[in-house]
Amino acid sequence: MFKAAVPSDRCVVRGTSRKKLWAMAVPGAVIAFFLFACQQPEKKPEVITTGLVDLGPASNYHAGTADTRFLERYGIVVTNDSGTPVVVRPICAKDGAVVNWDQKKGEFVCPKDDSTFDLLGRPLHGPSKVPLRALPAERGIDGELRIDLAKLNAL
Repeated sequence: MFKAAVPSDRCVVRGTSRKKLWAMAVPGAVIAFFLFACQQPEKKPEVITTGLVDLGPASNYHAGTADTRFLERYGIVVTNDSGTPVVVRPICAKDGAVVNWDQKKGEFVCPKDDSTFDLLGRPLHGPSKVPLRALPAERGIDGELRIDLAKLNAL
């Protein structure tokens, strides 16, 4: 029978006892768990609500469409009902919810009260009777479209 070269209550790590190793490891693992579990979710960038936004050429906005590419950064949707691009702020005046663009129905829909709005932000159905804030896009001397967010927010 072989005898262990190291006593059973000793670990090979610099002569530290197993009890001491566990005493150091357990709090470290608990701290690591809570740091991981309590991480704050990534914050979305804040919506920019002032200044001029360059929207590009009018040819980017075909009649009967809504372009949501500016929604996350500027909180606007560029729509075109019949040839004139319009910038819509898709916030329901009744409950403050961000209304979603439903491509299949061709209308904005409020997720809280099911109010619907057309491409120009006018109410169609539901309890909300107040239109969404909307303003025609301005054409610059270079032919590009832009919108002054301060004017849109002042409506």
